[in-house]
Formats: sequence, structure tokens, C-alpha cells
Amino acid sequence: MSGDLYCLREGDVIAADGILLQGTNVTVDESSLTGEPQPVAKDAIIADERTIFAGTTVLAGRGIAELTATGSATQYGRSGTLLATIETPTT
Repeated sequence: MSGDLYCLREGDVIAADGILLQGTNVTVDESSLTGEPQPVAKDAIIADERTIFAGTTVLAGRGIAELTATGSATQYGRSGTLLATIETPTT
């Protein structure tokens, strides 16, 4: 649930959206959401770099994050919901 803490380690696929509270050299592959192939460094101090997303992978480092969203409430889940609502026109 929102507010729970979870640990991040190299190789983990992040299961929920969250805010990085503590971290050491945390680098994440967000290509599943953004399509960008470059790893993204996360920093617990810089506000714009604290958010971590479900469906992404920790490439390096360790950290502790506070859970903010799960399931369809995550950025990954919202993308899936939007894709499911696309109507295919008849030809």
C-alpha cells in the first residue's frame, strides 16, 4: 500500500511507482516507459530525480523507496489502460 517501503537492488524489476528516499549510485533503465535507451541516474536529494516507476529495471546501485502507486495507478499501468481504450475503426 501507499507509504510502504521497499528495497531496490541491481537487477530488480521495480514493481510499483515510488519515491527514492535513500540511494547509492542508483541507475534505472526506463526504456519500457520512455523508449529512451540511456540509463537514468536517480538521486534521493534532487526532487526531479527521485521518482521511480513500475516496470523499469535497476541497472546499478541500491536504495530504499516509498511506494506511491500500484497496478493500474502506476505510470506503466496508465499506459496499458490508454492502449486498451484505443478503438479500431472498421475498414
